[in-house]
Amino acid sequence: MKKLLSQGLTFVSILICNDAFAGFGENKWIFKPHEKVVIKKLDIAQQGVEYDCKSINPITTFRLTYTDPRGLEYLKIISDNPSQITHSKDSKLFIISNVSSLHVKFPWIGGPYTFENITDNKVVGTNCDSGVYDVGVYGEE
Repeated sequence: MKKLLSQGLTFVSILICNDAFAGFGENKWIFKPHEKVVIKKLDIAQQGVEYDCKSINPITTFRLTYTDPRGLEYLKIISDNPSQITHSKDSKLFIISNVSSLHVKFPWIGGPYTFENITDNKVVGTNCDSGVYDVGVYGEE
């Protein structure tokens, strides 16, 4: 019963964490031109969320903003083009340029986060997955 409850909370937290289910999906990503998705900070579960997509078409650029710099140690951006990730601590933003695959781990601390397709193109990601990013309130794994 405890395992079933845990699985249910995991599923619900993934659904609730992103705004209106636009952009990130469990198996596919779809971002309209300049579409923004807010990954909310859920006080109920106090868990992060992660999204991974093996194929993004066309190659694109995203902007990621955060609100609390305490989450930076646990925020993970894994790209096929790591040299194209720039970070401005003053503006609390990352620009993730020219990516064709991407894995982002959003810790609970540091959110909410805003993830935006900053191109004029519709972006479709396939071979995608999502899950709970199990970093605690203060970063303990």
